[in-house]
Amino acid sequence: MNVLPEFASAPMAAAAAVAALLALPGVASAAPPAVQVRVCNGVGTNVSFFLRGINQNGSDSSYPAQGLDAGRCHFASGWWWRQANVSWFTENGSGRTYLPGNLRDGSTVTLTLKN
Repeated sequence: MNVLPEFASAPMAAAAAVAALLALPGVASAAPPAVQVRVCNGVGTNVSFFLRGINQNGSDSSYPAQGLDAGRCHFASGWWWRQANVSWFTENGSGRTYLPGNLRDGSTVTLTLKN
């Protein structure tokens, strides 16, 4: 004996199919990896630096300029980058350091400033 009317069985089958699809594990994102950056001063004198690049959302972004004593490091907490470079300046010169191309999503990359 069928207790459900015929018209009710199609919607219930559709709802069961949707529920089954939602129970499947998620598909991996195709977005490029994003990393956090720690900048270390290996120049031997105090520097000023800033980060500029593409953030985790794909937008052009700039991290505010910071002063960094010789031999110290600065962690750019809360900032996530897909691509970035660090420009640094001293009284005697300047330079630029880039993120490597082999980024592991969610990791922290250390960029050491050098002459």
